[in-house]
Amino acid sequence: MNDVEYLPDKAFENCERLGIVNLGGAMQDVGVLPFYDCTNLVSVACGNGTYVANNGILYENLSDGSKKIVECFASRGGAVGTSTVDTDSDPDLATVREIANNAFDNCDDIRFVDFTDADNISTIPEGCFKNCDNLRSVELPTTVSSVEKEAFSNMDTDVEIVARNKTLFL
Repeated sequence: MNDVEYLPDKAFENCERLGIVNLGGAMQDVGVLPFYDCTNLVSVACGNGTYVANNGILYENLSDGSKKIVECFASRGGAVGTSTVDTDSDPDLATVREIANNAFDNCDDIRFVDFTDADNISTIPEGCFKNCDNLRSVELPTTVSSVEKEAFSNMDTDVEIVARNKTLFL
């Protein structure tokens, strides 16, 4: 995919046998949830610095030096990475400023998310943790002031949401 500049939304949706992808140097836009429900994806190589994938999370490098979480792979906690998302296992979280809508949608093997050290995040976007059937706990940084609709919807279990020093309206 060295000459591919963009991917359509959900380009590889449900490609259960997809394990490794090389985005190539020309990639400028991966669309929305490019690897949605790719349950065996373990590696995405990003050739030009626009994107970086580490430990089952695809980030976009923003012009101010911060990052945006584009997508957490459905394989996170199973085929790649651990079931905990935090700055110990994911140091890139410390520079995250933005999270895409539905970024963690259908990540069934994630159990714990700790964003407390991601103190540039102000919003948990729409559908962020939708369909995360085994998610147990999410800790939010004090900078979060908004949790958008259906951010925590369609789950099989109750989820503890810890918002330190804040009153959030869900």
